[in-house]
Amino acid sequence: RNLYKEVKQTKLSFEQVTWLKETCEDIGVEFMASTFDKERLGWLEELGVKRHKAGVRATSDRRLLEEMAATSKEVFVSLNKGKPLGFLLRGNIKYLYCVPQYPTPAAKFKLSKVDFSKFSGLSSHYPGIEPAMIAISKGAKVIEVHFCLSRKKLYNPDITSSVEPDELKRLVKFAKQAPEILG
Repeated sequence: RNLYKEVKQTKLSFEQVTWLKETCEDIGVEFMASTFDKERLGWLEELGVKRHKAGVRATSDRRLLEEMAATSKEVFVSLNKGKPLGFLLRGNIKYLYCVPQYPTPAAKFKLSKVDFSKFSGLSSHYPGIEPAMIAISKGAKVIEVHFCLSRKKLYNPDITSSVEPDELKRLVKFAKQAPEILG
């Protein structure tokens, strides 16, 4: 299996990203995308996103992270098992706990050891909502999950670490009820 080739085949054009943003706006969903290079950061700025996201593999690119922070927008940064960056990042930065394995086996999360007063949330690559629900119960305010319409009918490199529509609905319902349940 050549993951690089698979990912390259799923790379989106600016026109496709524009269409996704417009589609999100049409249905009342805020559009957001992970950025891995300066060109795509420019695309997202041109499209007027409200916030930025840096995945784990972008955390070694100090210049890109600094450019995201320089936009003065909120920036979510996924940290590999919570390990801090090797440099100080200034701005409206929110860190997400992440295990960068696709899909992430349940035993790799180790959420009992994660302090969500230090992390804004969880970036999950689990084909279900259980880790996200536990993180919410522990105080996570932000949850990132990969989403697909069907794990059986579609294919892309992230499909094995994605949640489907019924799971996402249950997660949203849980997140809305959690503050009341937790008191």
